[in-house]
Amino acid sequence: MVCQPLPHVLLIPQSHTTDFRTSDLERLSVTPFVPIAGEKGAGSPAIRWLPPSQCYLRGETKESFHSKLFTFVDYGHSANAFLTACGTRNQPNVEEIAKILLDDPRHFFELSTGPMKSVQPLFALLCQADLT
Repeated sequence: MVCQPLPHVLLIPQSHTTDFRTSDLERLSVTPFVPIAGEKGAGSPAIRWLPPSQCYLRGETKESFHSKLFTFVDYGHSANAFLTACGTRNQPNVEEIAKILLDDPRHFFELSTGPMKSVQPLFALLCQADLT
């Protein structure tokens, strides 16, 4: 997904993250204010808005398989710090990957581009799982 510039109103709180109460940040984590470029095609909105809890920070690794399944953003250091305070994480957890797999196994397989590539995320999923 391609990131859009953050609205100017969000540039103000980035330096004041500590001024927010935990309850404010929790509310922001589920409020759709992160702009994401829409899919190109008929009927798709130019921009869609996601809550920070449904986005992940692109960072240095740029995991290509996960980026096909989840929305990764990078708005620069200070904006990313604010989004992190609002619930954006670096990568999806095991439960989120498993949900995507269980919701649509065919789509998961197609995105992995073949049987051998689909085994790699499954193996990683098993390695991360808490089997206790």
